[in-house]
Amino acid sequence: MLNRKNLRNVIAEPSVIHVLELGEIIATECRKFIIGVLVDTRRPFCVQRHIAILKPPRDVDIKFLRLLLASTLVYLQATKSATGAAQPTVALKPLRNFLVPLPPLAEQRRIVSKVDELMKICDLLEAELSTAQNEKRRLLESVLHDALNESHAHICERTAVKA
Repeated sequence: MLNRKNLRNVIAEPSVIHVLELGEIIATECRKFIIGVLVDTRRPFCVQRHIAILKPPRDVDIKFLRLLLASTLVYLQATKSATGAAQPTVALKPLRNFLVPLPPLAEQRRIVSKVDELMKICDLLEAELSTAQNEKRRLLESVLHDALNESHAHICERTAVKA
């Protein structure tokens, strides 16, 4: 899937302005993982080192490709092929040889749709968890406030009785 036909090497001249096509993916090659960002503008880019430009063929759904780039499968291959100590980098040659499953286009779209559906559920659960944590914090503060005020009132009563 990732090969010389759909992975353009623009790294040779890092500070040159490149006009990317809509639907291409800019992918970082640093730190043993690959982050794909969809090109959705016709604005020129100044592409620096460690950036690959992926031009998916017609039988690859762009959103499916982004999911693949974020997958454990790609991460493990990137980890194996990364070189360098301070900032491990995946070069274009090994990137072109990554093996990834490529189901038919209709199945890719079904997978993307299912992932989107599940991510919406995750977002809702995350929001509910955040709300529950805020409510828990608010209730704890209220209980502590009440307990401290009762204790303070009790101390004041005892002091008043002694006087």
